[in-house]
Amino acid sequence: MLRTFQYKAVVSTQSTGYKEDGLRFTESQTLKLLTNTRYILRVSTKTDLKIPEVMINGEAWGLLQKEDEGDKKVYENEFAIEESVEKTKKHTRDVLALSIPLQNTQLQVPLQCKYYPLKKKKNVNWGTSLKNISVNYTCSEEGVSLVTSIKFRRLM
Repeated sequence: MLRTFQYKAVVSTQSTGYKEDGLRFTESQTLKLLTNTRYILRVSTKTDLKIPEVMINGEAWGLLQKEDEGDKKVYENEFAIEESVEKTKKHTRDVLALSIPLQNTQLQVPLQCKYYPLKKKKNVNWGTSLKNISVNYTCSEEGVSLVTSIKFRRLM
């Protein structure tokens, strides 16, 4: 069974960006995030699956259902990248570990990212403005989930 999730990250004061890294790192695209900043995570799915919370870097964040239009459901909530998160060192990348509960398993979505201190907010705008992140995955009857693709979609 194939299920599709879309994530939309929006900064409360400015847009979120990403950059194309090519083959230099594990993934070809890097999400650009500011420390000491609140973000909105929106999860939309076209299944009857309820998603009460997600884990972001090991911390649980509850989700509130915002839309319920037949088979399309939208959940959202704010989460924070704390000031205590260390900025990503030059020529390296970090991982924003997103985990979504699915019936009998957890869907692990590792998003390659780069953390910038708040004083470097110009750097977050260099690159492409993010519209959403589309994650496709398969889920077997045994409850094993496997991410098949992660695509960053640009804001037009």
